[in-house]
Amino acid sequence: VEEIWDSIAEENVCFVLTDAQKKELDRRIQSFYENPHAGRTWEEVNRNTEFQ
Repeated sequence: VEEIWDSIAEENVCFVLTDAQKKELDRRIQSFYENPHAGRTWEEVNRNTEFQ
C-alpha cells in the first residue's frame, strides 16, 4: 500500500478545465458569495445519505 501511495505522490497530474467548467465554477462561487447560507453543511448532506 505504501508503494501505491508513493507512486501517486510522485505523479504530478495536471488537468485543464474547459471554458464551460470555469464558467460553472465562477457561477457557483458568485452564488455562494451572494447567499452563503443557502446551501447545506457537509454534516447535513452526510447525515441524509447515511439514512438512505
